[in-house]
Amino acid sequence: MDTKSIKIVVVIGFLAIAGVLGLQSYWLYQTFENEQDRLDESIHIALLEVVKQLYRDQPLPQNNPVKRISADYYAVNTEAEIDASLLEYFLEVELARRAVNLDFEYAIYNCYDNEMVYGSYVSVSGEEPRESEYFPKLDDYVYYFAVRFPGRTKFVVSSLSEWILLTVLLIVVLAIYVYSVFAFSRQHRYASMQRDFINAMAHEFKTPLSSIRLASAYLIEQPEVINDDRNLKYAKALISSSDRLNSEVERILELARVEARSLPLKMESVSFTSLCEEVLDGLRLSYQKVQFDVVGKAGEVVADPIHLKNILFNLIDNAAKYGNGEVRIQCEVRRDGTVIRVEDNGTGIPVAERKRVFGKFYRSSTREEAKGFGLGLYYVSHVVKAHGWKIEVADSDLGGTAIYIIIPKS
Repeated sequence: MDTKSIKIVVVIGFLAIAGVLGLQSYWLYQTFENEQDRLDESIHIALLEVVKQLYRDQPLPQNNPVKRISADYYAVNTEAEIDASLLEYFLEVELARRAVNLDFEYAIYNCYDNEMVYGSYVSVSGEEPRESEYFPKLDDYVYYFAVRFPGRTKFVVSSLSEWILLTVLLIVVLAIYVYSVFAFSRQHRYASMQRDFINAMAHEFKTPLSSIRLASAYLIEQPEVINDDRNLKYAKALISSSDRLNSEVERILELARVEARSLPLKMESVSFTSLCEEVLDGLRLSYQKVQFDVVGKAGEVVADPIHLKNILFNLIDNAAKYGNGEVRIQCEVRRDGTVIRVEDNGTGIPVAERKRVFGKFYRSSTREEAKGFGLGLYYVSHVVKAHGWKIEVADSDLGGTAIYIIIPKS
């Protein structure tokens, strides 16, 4: 994924987070308000019933006797003297009947002394009575009592515990997502820096490697070297090492193009048998003790010849390095396409590691002694996918590993 795509994903992710948090906050606020209204309605009805119970034989006030002064403070107009002993009893009964399980305190207005006479603090929750708060007087009423619910807000919040828990869990999940996004962005930035550094170093190596190769080629043609077996051996080793290092540099640069999705494919009809023999001719010099066996005479496949040659080179080179002296290459033409199989008689790859074998810089635990950077199969898998083919790993009939490339029929 390129930097632009990552930025788009991050922006969309943060917009989604903001939207989810906004909706959750709105729902939580609406639920809180609805719970407030429900509780207020329950208290209102309970206080009306208290007035009815106190004055069964007397007419009730024409206007609504219950007035909400503040969030937790209510005044109730009775228009008659109040029996304090009955008031507390009816308050407890009616509030409990409507599931208003709140501590409350009340006071009765004494019109003769023009002051609020504190009644009592009724603890429903069993908590210790709190210090009584000031009960303000009202000029609108002559006979009334006032009720205060000190724990009203706490009661409403506790009724929303499930919503609050879900909100907290959502915030935790979103926080993990945000952290993951930042961690991924940082990792992507470091990976880009690493890739740029490797590519820059690979480009820097190409010039001196070319110089070494040219100098070695010139050196090996000199009479002093040709006539001296030891010098000739050293010169050939120098050429072989520079060629091998140059091939690794080319592979790194090719991988950079593959990862950047700028791998140009020049598709054409290619003779697999001829291409395979060409690759084997180059490898037989390096693996003189390895027996290469090409089974079957395949027809032509549609592919990029250069990249197909690189695929075969990497697969056969891997099989030769990790095998025990025998490599088999087979191309089978089927009705639905062509299957290329490269297998060896080595120690094989454990089943648990087969999903990771195409990873970058991956080295099998059974093949640590072999040379290489772990880029061969990584490159092969990317080129195979670029062609639209499939690649699989399985056990070989020879006892080692078999790599299958499945080319669907065009």
